[in-house]
Amino acid sequence: MKTLSLTKVVCNRQEQRAKEPKTTMRLLIDQVAKRFWQLFSITWYTLIHWRKLRLRQQTRAQLLDLTNEQLRDIGLTRYEVECEARKWFWE
Repeated sequence: MKTLSLTKVVCNRQEQRAKEPKTTMRLLIDQVAKRFWQLFSITWYTLIHWRKLRLRQQTRAQLLDLTNEQLRDIGLTRYEVECEARKWFWE
């Protein structure tokens, strides 16, 4: 009696599937899946980018809260901090 391992069966099925012509339904599913991942990656990139911009703006606001002595410790002047804080969030 001949027995087949599960991995061999799976590999055989994958080979058969590769040889079969793709049906229109399978092509449609592949196109939808590809489009979904494109939209997902664009959305993810946008969220990460906006998070970085927001963090930059928060950091500028925190610099305004520092005293002159604290600014001198990190090597900045009040004028430099105020110029930086006036920048738009995308700059």
